[in-house]
Amino acid sequence: MAVFYNKERGKLGSLSGTIISFSRQLLSNDPVDSDNKKILPAGYLRCDGSVLFATEYPVLAEVLGTGGECKFKKETQFLENNQFQLPDLRNKHIR
Repeated sequence: MAVFYNKERGKLGSLSGTIISFSRQLLSNDPVDSDNKKILPAGYLRCDGSVLFATEYPVLAEVLGTGGECKFKKETQFLENNQFQLPDLRNKHIR
């Protein structure tokens, strides 16, 4: 299912797990905050190192990996098998 979803999503926008740089600063970490809803397109998350559950974002969890296999897991962070961590790109320049 993830392959089919990514193929269809790729026709309209970016694929799951794509990192896109926005030139505006987000003031809140809450994805449902009204300011974040105005700035970020629907379905996008802030790369701030947040730990999320795979049940909430199954396709993204499949791309990033879960638990100890998570690609962006910090060394000091403990993740359960149903969790994954977003990359922390705050104060970093993306090329």
